[in-house]
Amino acid sequence: SETMPAEEVFDQLSAHFTALSRCIFDRGGTVDKFIGDSVMAFWNAPVERSDHVLRACAAALRAARRMERVNDVWQAEGRPRIRLRIGLNCANVLVGNVGSSTRLSYTALGDGVNVAARLEGINKLFGTTICISDSIYDEAKADLLARPLKRVQVKGRKTSFMIYELLALRTSDDPEVG
Repeated sequence: SETMPAEEVFDQLSAHFTALSRCIFDRGGTVDKFIGDSVMAFWNAPVERSDHVLRACAAALRAARRMERVNDVWQAEGRPRIRLRIGLNCANVLVGNVGSSTRLSYTALGDGVNVAARLEGINKLFGTTICISDSIYDEAKADLLARPLKRVQVKGRKTSFMIYELLALRTSDDPEVG
């Protein structure tokens, strides 16, 4: 944004948010909010789904593949690429309308949300795109192709846990996730 006119930043971010939101919606997720150039989303609320972990993983993989293609087009046009980093965690959190008497926001709150945000940032350290917690891996490991990275203790947590790089879904006929 430092080197581009505001209108071009707006156009590029709008395309970025549209591509990511479609991936989330297509897999039954809820877009919570846009934060800078990031999207916060969650699954399993307001509609509970037994396969919410796989849906989130498929959306993340699809988003990564689509943004690669979008970034290739932007680069060919002389525009900057947007580096995508995704953190996925599975936890019990509070979901509902939070706010004040004058403004509410439907959102998710809790330690599990914070862990997902930390995982998004950990991608910088490992040069990865999609970092998942052991709670995601343990829930769906039979269906995931993932590379173990390291046990970590993220800011705000007293205990460490194993993290993985999500690479693909093992059994999918969708070329964007397999």
